[in-house]
Amino acid sequence: MNKTTTNENGMNDGEKYTLCPEFMKLAHLVMDGEANSEEEKLFLAHVEGSKDCKDHYMEEQNIRAVLKEKCGNVRVPDKLVKAIQLKLREITIA
Repeated sequence: MNKTTTNENGMNDGEKYTLCPEFMKLAHLVMDGEANSEEEKLFLAHVEGSKDCKDHYMEEQNIRAVLKEKCGNVRVPDKLVKAIQLKLREITIA
């Protein structure tokens, strides 16, 4: 994971992260419980070796926790989930 991208839209006073594109792909797979064991091991090893990626991962987890708390157990229609997943795949391929 040696290529990086800078995210200048951090949530804490314009905080900037230098993130690896591979990290971004794996982070969401891991957080969604969709990563296989090899991907999860690779991700966790990377997070431990990159402060920026670890900080971003923790921020993402905090956002998800707030959303879960505020939204509760609202059931999202399967059609919407699939549409979002398809759009995300299109974006990551582009």
